[in-house]
Amino acid sequence: MAGKIIIVDDDDIAGDLSRALLKDAGFEVELLTESRAALGRIRQAQPDAVVLDILMPGIDGLSLCRQIKSDPSLPGVKIAIVSAKSFSADRTRAKESGADLFISKPYDVETFSSQIGALLSPKEHAPFLAGPEALSDAPDPIFRVSIWGSRSRSETERAPSAYGRNTPCVGVEVTGRTLLFDAGTGAIAAGRELESSGERKEIWVFLSHFHAAHVQGLAELAPLAISESVVHLCGAPETDKSLADLLRPILEAAGRRNGPRIRAKMDLYELRGERYEIFPGVAMTSFYANHPGTTLGFILESAGRKIAYCPDDEINGTRAQALQDHDEKIARIYAGADLVIHNARYTSEDYPHFEGSGHSNFMDTVDLAGSCRVKRLILFHQDARYSDQEIDEMGAAAASRAKEKGYPTQVVVAREGLRVAV
Repeated sequence: MAGKIIIVDDDDIAGDLSRALLKDAGFEVELLTESRAALGRIRQAQPDAVVLDILMPGIDGLSLCRQIKSDPSLPGVKIAIVSAKSFSADRTRAKESGADLFISKPYDVETFSSQIGALLSPKEHAPFLAGPEALSDAPDPIFRVSIWGSRSRSETERAPSAYGRNTPCVGVEVTGRTLLFDAGTGAIAAGRELESSGERKEIWVFLSHFHAAHVQGLAELAPLAISESVVHLCGAPETDKSLADLLRPILEAAGRRNGPRIRAKMDLYELRGERYEIFPGVAMTSFYANHPGTTLGFILESAGRKIAYCPDDEINGTRAQALQDHDEKIARIYAGADLVIHNARYTSEDYPHFEGSGHSNFMDTVDLAGSCRVKRLILFHQDARYSDQEIDEMGAAAASRAKEKGYPTQVVVAREGLRVAV
């Protein structure tokens, strides 16, 4: 990994951390703490990428971003906005200002360098890329979806990845409310953003099931430690355990790890495979997935828009027998959806070794979504053992499949930091 990067951040501590991480990753890095002098130095140094904070005295980061992108002496310079000011409106302004990437502070130190490195590698995708690899935003969105974590759990794989290493957590903003789907390690960063924003004191957490990858971040969810917060925890009971029984060891772990950590007011809601009106004008349908244990998928509907989240599910595909109607059931549920986030754990080559495990061959997921005319598909929960190159190839093959079959479906692979407005 190589390239020249300039960081512009008036916060010495944050700037030094970013510089150290990028330097350790092999980049040539320079830190500037005075934004007024930054443009001149950037012109002189001709870096490959610039990392900007938003809130800085002198010239703010978005203004500097626009100056860099409009400067003819700086063609092709990539810009990453790295800021704690990460509301949806700020991310939109960053994109409009020409930013190629937005990373929320506090960021994940394990993935920060690879996210920046993705800007300089044509094989990897940044969240704000405007090519066929990016999902199109709706012009008048109802839902704002954020991927906080999407990989499978691993006890050994620690190599940085442009797709991230955190386990499942997907955020959805709707009617001014925040919903989190699953609470893998991605929930830790999601919770920090919610805590730093100070805007949302009521959070809904929908758990698909209780396998470790989907709940291992729940004990460290920051809003649980805020006395003014209300956290609604929703999930399905098992045959022999209530939702409270399933949650008890996880929440007790929070207390053991951090003392009297849980200060929020908590409500528990047991879910079945039913339709609920969770807010006025917002319906949520939970359905049972094809995965070991009691596992749910979720549909959200509001103002004529429909999105789906089903992190663990095995599509039978061409192997389906006459008496297996799971694929047909899921196709009816997904029909015409604006966005589907669905399990795509294995490549076509590896899937035969894991058939029957409750996870899908990514090609089967593409075919199912395409056949029921899903508009946007995010392939989710890739195996942690796959390299970035293997996941790149998976994404390219999925996009080619959709094009060859004539599916009306945009397809991308999940990655931390991916956001889409629906």
